[in-house]
Amino acid sequence: MTPKQKIAALRGLMHQRGLYAYLVPSTDAHQSEYVPDCWRRRPWLSGFTGSAGELLVSADSAGVWTDGRYFIQADAELRGTGIRLFKSGEPGVPTLHEYLAKSVKRGEVVGVDPRVISPTDAEALERLLESVGARLEFTENNLVDQIWSDQPKRSDGPVQVQALEYAGETVASKLKRVRIEMKARGAEAHVVSTLDAIAWLYNIRGRDVEYNPVVIAYAVITMKDAFLYVGNGKVSATVARKLAPAVTVRNYDDVAEALRDLGARKTRTWIDLGASNRWMLDQLAGAPIVSGQSPITPMKARKNPVEISGMRLAHIEDGVAMVRFLHWLENELPKGQLTEISAADKLAAFRSEGEHFQGLSFRTISGYGAHGALPHYSVDEKSNVPLEPKGLYVLDSGGQYLTGTTDITRTLMLGKAATAEQRDRYASAQGHIALARATFPARCAASGSTPSRGCTSGKRVSTTTMAPVMESART
Repeated sequence: MTPKQKIAALRGLMHQRGLYAYLVPSTDAHQSEYVPDCWRRRPWLSGFTGSAGELLVSADSAGVWTDGRYFIQADAELRGTGIRLFKSGEPGVPTLHEYLAKSVKRGEVVGVDPRVISPTDAEALERLLESVGARLEFTENNLVDQIWSDQPKRSDGPVQVQALEYAGETVASKLKRVRIEMKARGAEAHVVSTLDAIAWLYNIRGRDVEYNPVVIAYAVITMKDAFLYVGNGKVSATVARKLAPAVTVRNYDDVAEALRDLGARKTRTWIDLGASNRWMLDQLAGAPIVSGQSPITPMKARKNPVEISGMRLAHIEDGVAMVRFLHWLENELPKGQLTEISAADKLAAFRSEGEHFQGLSFRTISGYGAHGALPHYSVDEKSNVPLEPKGLYVLDSGGQYLTGTTDITRTLMLGKAATAEQRDRYASAQGHIALARATFPARCAASGSTPSRGCTSGKRVSTTTMAPVMESART
């Protein structure tokens, strides 16, 4: 089906349910930034394949909201679909909420799958619709799934144990620390749905999401037990023994019953309302909720000595592959046989020879000439162009290793000399780098916020630890 046909089929279901509009976010039941193929509903429905964006389909219109990284891509992919592009952040462009507030009428209903919206976002949307006399309805059976006849199934790939030599801390030790935080907050249980947090806590890895070594799962931790809810057959007897006795394995779909049981027993349960989904909150009905950031988040962020050492090793291993590639590129470019795709494939091949290599950390951005100016450019057979011994070539790539993850961007001059314009554009990146290395008085507020007291205390702090890494010279 074309996007127009898909939208028409969705509207048919909306009409049956009495819905004025249906919201299709990019995320999934685990609030993932990178979504497995089985839940890439917005890209399938709209044809827009960027990683960020929300699709709203109403009875007589449809629109996608996305950010500046994807304006050019979305404009091209949505052309002819009848779906309007809303360029988030641009002057005069309403937010999705502002658009709804003006378009929805009193008594009308907007639908959304409660698994793909956080409790925080759901509450904000409910308040907005109530303010104009409309309401939000949670459709547990996702409407897009009902028209997606060839929807991929959830991955059945095996769960792997991350060895202690790479993790640096046992699962029992991590659970002990989590339970100390739970006790301090008065929580009797902690429910976790974010996949990276579960992978860290239980020292497991998988391949359920492309480019991400995670497993589709839920975790429930009590003061005595810890459970991993994961697809049937994904945990071998050997892995189950390694997880025991700290972790007990249960079927993925059984988490609903487990949450309802916590609610029935009025178990004081901690969930991160911004990193979970509304469906979870509904299943926990009756349980007193402890809200707030999961204790796993700061624990995971503070790396232990083994993890720090591993990250250094990952960058060394990755750096060797990159240097080999640059040498290869310099020798092969004059032959005139290289393209964006063949160069990216060769870099992946060099990486694959690393001892701890597990796969790429994202799809390589291999952009020559004008393509290098496109944020998050993704080359395919249609867009693929040859590399020539002139101009600029942007290469943004990375790898997943047992010891860590890498992300490296290089802007390469393929010609003998840069033009004045190229030097000027590249200098702007140097300005950003200089700003990132600057120092400011301690506790100074970020731009646009109220200055903190003590901003002129005389103490100074370097911004290098908190400034984002400059990815490339793209402007």
